[in-house]
Amino acid sequence: ASGQHRLRMCELAIAGRPEFAVSEVDLERAPPSYTVDTIRTLHAAHPGDDLWLIVGADTLGDLPAWRDVAGILALVRLVAVTRPGYPSEPPPALVAAVPAAVNRIEFHAMSPIEIAASTVRDLAAHGAPLDAYLPPDVRDYVRAHRLYQG
Repeated sequence: ASGQHRLRMCELAIAGRPEFAVSEVDLERAPPSYTVDTIRTLHAAHPGDDLWLIVGADTLGDLPAWRDVAGILALVRLVAVTRPGYPSEPPPALVAAVPAAVNRIEFHAMSPIEIAASTVRDLAAHGAPLDAYLPPDVRDYVRAHRLYQG
């Protein structure tokens, strides 16, 4: 789906949830757009706000390869959503690259949802029900705009 469609789906997903906000920062910037650049832009626009970056615990092992991970962790609190089979502690490679990571990451356990974005796209492409995976407004948007129909 295009950036504009993804933006609209995010807006629909958080409608009625004032504690969340959707930003168009990545859509407004010429590619490539790196996470650290987005965070710096958001931090400059909202200097008094606490910024949180939520990632799957499986992503933590990849963070040392991200552009300026130390810069990211200096500006946000990182929430790692734990999944079965992943430890609830920062990976050694991340701690070696950014020792402060130990104090900047919080782990949050969630009940696992056995679904991947690629599966949702495949279901949408085949006209299968999406009710179990998407909020009703997002599901209706996907159908109305024939997203992921190939």
